[in-house]
Amino acid sequence: MKCIITALVLWTTLAGPLILQCETTPFIRVQGNSTVNSQLSLTCIGETSNTRTLWLRNDAKLWASTNELCLLLQPQDNGVKYQCSKDNGLQSTVVTLNVTYDPKVEIKPSTSEIQVPLLSAFTLSCTIDANPMQVPAWYRGQNCDNRYEPQAGHSSVTWDGAMLKLMFSSTEGEDKGYYCCRAPQTCNTCKAPDQDSDDRFTS
Repeated sequence: MKCIITALVLWTTLAGPLILQCETTPFIRVQGNSTVNSQLSLTCIGETSNTRTLWLRNDAKLWASTNELCLLLQPQDNGVKYQCSKDNGLQSTVVTLNVTYDPKVEIKPSTSEIQVPLLSAFTLSCTIDANPMQVPAWYRGQNCDNRYEPQAGHSSVTWDGAMLKLMFSSTEGEDKGYYCCRAPQTCNTCKAPDQDSDDRFTS
């Protein structure tokens, strides 16, 4: 709330009374579900509903001038900041969207069958996009059902918060097979060998 003090001078006195004028800061009311593909309503609440509304999205002005914004949430909306203001120029506090969505896993190299020379160093990388973030794991087997356990001195698995790497220091014949990367709550990458999300070593 912004308050302005105005001095009213009366001719019959040395100093007049002080008038306190207060302007209300608008705020954003959030209604709806914050999961992906759900509708979310943002309403800018001010002193009166008839005053003009200005919306900001990540500090950029929107063409919308109504009190309410209706959003159909997508993963890219996560982290987006909204703010509104009324005719008095006061801005609301920032509302940051927290959109939850299922994991999307991607393996690189992205080809389904990889020719790897024996006794060579090789790395498989797995990235995950999810909110909340989940830590994926490497699995071995055509059905993606056997969690891969690294072998000391031969292979290792590292996770840096965004990418899970499976690294072989020197590939051997027994390393041939199907490898897939899975998030804990999904099995989207467990596909047939001819499709894109599994990797198969051949020598």
